[in-house]
Amino acid sequence: MNKYKLREFNISSTMKDCGTTPSTLDIGERTESSPPLGWQERGVPEGGPASSAGKDEGQIRNIAKNRYIVVFVTSSSALEAKKMSRAVLGKKLAACASMLKGLDSSYWWRGKIEHSREVLIIMKTTQSLFNKLAAEIKKNHSYEVPEIIALPIIAGSADYLKWIDESVSGAKNERSAILGAKR
Repeated sequence: MNKYKLREFNISSTMKDCGTTPSTLDIGERTESSPPLGWQERGVPEGGPASSAGKDEGQIRNIAKNRYIVVFVTSSSALEAKKMSRAVLGKKLAACASMLKGLDSSYWWRGKIEHSREVLIIMKTTQSLFNKLAAEIKKNHSYEVPEIIALPIIAGSADYLKWIDESVSGAKNERSAILGAKR
């Protein structure tokens, strides 16, 4: 019998900076043939975990439809990372680009394991802008196959998510971004 027990998922770390009361979610025992869990099967109210936040509900916005995303991009240097960050920010394809220097990466490339010192760029944006963002990154990236991956933001501070919306509203075309960068 191929059964496994999924552990209790604690969402307090996701919600701690948003001022909500930590809560836990027990998703119970599952089998390999069990259907995927939806919010309701997990015992979470309609609207996802944020809707159970009680009196602090207005401070958290649930994003069950994955409207907001965090995008990870690795780069060969801080200079290249800054160039890509400026390009995507200039075109309003991301609200924020944070750079983590000194990343030691190990990976498979052309049949052997490689090791590199890289910079990780963490960008916050909306799912609707992902394809434009990825195209802009590829245009400015030195890697043949750059890492461009997106993860959904399932919940977050309503004020922060509103700021993302405001920051990327009216994503610019290439010409207007170039003209704006020359000022």
